[in-house]
Amino acid sequence: MRRDSRRRDEPRRRSRSRPRRYHDHHRERRSSRDYGDRRRDARSRDRDYDDRRRDHHRSRSRGRHADQNRHTNYSRRQERRSNYSPRRSRSHSSSRMTHRHSRRMPKGGRSASTDHGHEGVCRSDSRAYKEKKRNMSDDSASHDDTIGSYEGKPGDCIDNRYKIIKDAGLGTFGRVVLCRDLDRNDEIVALKVVRKVERYSDSAKIEAAILKDVNERDTKNASLCVKMHRWFEFRGHVVLVFETLGGSLYDYLKKHEYKPFPVASVRAYAWQLLTSLSYLESISLIHTDLKPENILLCDDTEDPALAPMSPRSRRNRRCIVPPASDRVKLIDFGGATYQDEARSGIINTRQYRSPEVMLGLGWSYPSDIWSAGCIIAELYLGELLFSTHENLEHLALIERCIAPFPKEMVERADKQAKKYFTSTSQTLRWPENAASQESIDHVRKMRPLREIIAPEDKGLLSLLEGMLTMDPARRLSARDALRHDFFTGISLDNLHA
Repeated sequence: MRRDSRRRDEPRRRSRSRPRRYHDHHRERRSSRDYGDRRRDARSRDRDYDDRRRDHHRSRSRGRHADQNRHTNYSRRQERRSNYSPRRSRSHSSSRMTHRHSRRMPKGGRSASTDHGHEGVCRSDSRAYKEKKRNMSDDSASHDDTIGSYEGKPGDCIDNRYKIIKDAGLGTFGRVVLCRDLDRNDEIVALKVVRKVERYSDSAKIEAAILKDVNERDTKNASLCVKMHRWFEFRGHVVLVFETLGGSLYDYLKKHEYKPFPVASVRAYAWQLLTSLSYLESISLIHTDLKPENILLCDDTEDPALAPMSPRSRRNRRCIVPPASDRVKLIDFGGATYQDEARSGIINTRQYRSPEVMLGLGWSYPSDIWSAGCIIAELYLGELLFSTHENLEHLALIERCIAPFPKEMVERADKQAKKYFTSTSQTLRWPENAASQESIDHVRKMRPLREIIAPEDKGLLSLLEGMLTMDPARRLSARDALRHDFFTGISLDNLHA
């Protein structure tokens, strides 16, 4: 399940034989095209995920050749609400509009008004005069296309304050631009300018209210969540102002052809992700859409001096050279839900979806822990832990990798999910109900978690076993996971800044 660093034209295949207990996936060879196709198949057939990937593809391929190994052309589906990934020069993921976005504003949140920032609500004559002396024309308002997107260009000024430097992303939600904040000593910020479409505007206001709540409660900067400076309305567009960050962990994996991160980097990222989840739980918030795309590096500059230092380890010789900074931040709170709100229905991108969500049992904080476990495994392996696009196959992969589904969970499953299990023994209808022989073969190749993780990384294996426990009631909490031996000695102070 890991990415090989050898020649791209050499085929890489998984051996069916198991000469030893630990299966070294790096010894198998597969072409980069085959790998990209399988990863694409696993993700893009999920309708919601496909919309995100299509938007990601469009934004990165503007003016240059498209990445054919990762993206496929699908017919235009019904547009869904999208969320911002405040990257410095990367494109941004989007996600679906669900019934959860019709909920009330979070406690302490405010409804929409003309300006909701910590900077001045109204403009004085002196400020207008200073703007005139800067000779900055606010001429970008005329650049709205027929579907309500903002079409400003470099040099234009938004709200007489934010001078556009360049594009940083384009999606169904609208556009992200990198700007200089003229009122704060030309500080570089990322502006998410939402399309003038009511459902997108409403969703953006909800996301802004949630982020405002998260940031205001985080008086000690302990949340490790993205900072939203303010939000306002500009000529019908909702605009969110974020700090600038580097690319996502997924971007970094893709750039390095899906080689795994060194264990030291996996430990640093896992600790910060769990720290964020522990903070969110302390304010009764569930993220609901954790994935590597929504974890951004504070600085994605590479540092060869940080290359793995153990040449005797076969795994280390195949690892990514990590970025200079270990610091990451969690983003994309458009789907976040408070604990006291309705928690049913489908959440998450498929490959990070917990068993209780698939079985229709409702969800809470443990669903985020499951997603985090899948992410940590992916960073360690270099590829998806559960590479799938279909429910029954997904359940079969989980059962083969983790454990059989507890009968008490199957008995409480909703009507839709029960069709995947026998009515008498409550066992999974696999492989008899498999969609294809290819699917059967794919599940057969799945290894148990204890064989996927190398023997020398038993601390990581123990952590993942606790986070990927089938029963959400027995799953590790974020706070308990942070006490695990795998994180002994780690703190924010000893991470590379």
